[in-house]
Amino acid sequence: NLIEKMLLYCRRDGEWTVHNPVLDLNSLLKENIKMLRSTIPSTINFELDLVEKNFDLSAVDETHINQIIVNLFINASDAMNGKGTITLKTKVVDAIESLCSCCQFKVEGQFVEISVKDTGSGIEPEVAKRIFEPFYTTKPVGEGTGLGLSVISGILHNLGGHVLLESEVGVGTTFRLFFPLDEAA
Repeated sequence: NLIEKMLLYCRRDGEWTVHNPVLDLNSLLKENIKMLRSTIPSTINFELDLVEKNFDLSAVDETHINQIIVNLFINASDAMNGKGTITLKTKVVDAIESLCSCCQFKVEGQFVEISVKDTGSGIEPEVAKRIFEPFYTTKPVGEGTGLGLSVISGILHNLGGHVLLESEVGVGTTFRLFFPLDEAA
């Protein structure tokens, strides 16, 4: 599993193989929530705010979405010490007035946004600067590989997408993931 994550992170050459294209994003996200409900403490509430429109992200593999959502929900759960709320939201965005938190390029174009917001402890600014680096982790030894967020960054950037990190210490964190909208969708 660790080697697969490392290879996925390093695969930034556009040579993706999509085995299971995402043809119904909302259904896939709902399936993820059902699976995560049995993993994450029941003292953590889940809220869904999925737009009614179905998105066809045929350039994205379902496995990538699953990996992203599971990673972000587990990180959010850890940040909330077992109680709080995680909100999963989708929408279409046309213009973003920000730079990508990873590559620092301007986020331009039309995207499907998937955001995961928690009511946890937030991320210190000095940690936020390094959070997408491979092998960087704030978790104790043996509890994290430091690959989760770098893999998410690798997946998004290989697809032409971006990620924005919004966090306030003591309030919570939101990861906003931008997937390029398929022309035919």
